[in-house]
Amino acid sequence: MINFSKSKIINYPYPILIVDNFFEDKFLIDLLNQFPKYKDFIKYKKVMGNRRFLSNDNPNFFKYIDNNKYWLKFYQEINSKKFYKKVLKNLVHQDLDLKKNLSRLKFNKNFHKKNKFIFNLTFYIKEFAKLIPKNKFFNKVKIIIKSIFYEKKKNDCYLRFDLSAASNDYYRDPHCDSDGTILAFLIYLEDQKNIGGKGGNFIIHKKNKTIFKSIKPKKNTAVFFLSNKNSIHSVSKIKNAKGWRKFVYGGYTSKDKYISLRI
Repeated sequence: MINFSKSKIINYPYPILIVDNFFEDKFLIDLLNQFPKYKDFIKYKKVMGNRRFLSNDNPNFFKYIDNNKYWLKFYQEINSKKFYKKVLKNLVHQDLDLKKNLSRLKFNKNFHKKNKFIFNLTFYIKEFAKLIPKNKFFNKVKIIIKSIFYEKKKNDCYLRFDLSAASNDYYRDPHCDSDGTILAFLIYLEDQKNIGGKGGNFIIHKKNKTIFKSIKPKKNTAVFFLSNKNSIHSVSKIKNAKGWRKFVYGGYTSKDKYISLRI
């Protein structure tokens, strides 16, 4: 199903693992045949200019994969400590202490599985939190609330996983991934040429944000990278496309929001 035999490592400016022919050919065809149809994914959440995604923090995600056996099989494979440690081994093979420390995290494969009520409650709490003024008092209140809910789970590690499709105007400015991300990844299910136009490249930046390397979306290629304070990356804007490019985005994440600063 998944193959790491055609892999290469980029160690600078931060560890990146690029895997060609990531899926067996037939399995990739099966995944594409079961990818959400246009009428379905156009209803999903829209972000970053023009990207639609169905995430595993949404109960509808589990309903979807339960009805699509190839996506269920892939998700079960990647949502495991075994797979996490395999990628980690490739990315931090030169730093044995780091590998040891990150391997100790307790993997919670059911972290995102929640019912509709909890999902909607969490959504509205997050939306309400955005309205709270940013000052010393309210920042301290947020820290106290997070410590109550998250401190006991600080050593948990879990998978964020998005079924994604992007078209014209999708882009990302240079950034590091959100707090708590340990390893992030993109898996391209088709080439940019499938939809025409240009853009959508994964761009690796140096510390000063100058471009180090630009990677074109290539069918059946996976890009994994260690998320730390140096892992600046962006996505060039998609222009003149005649369709939607399908891909998977994800990240192995810790409840310790400051873990990436120590990587």
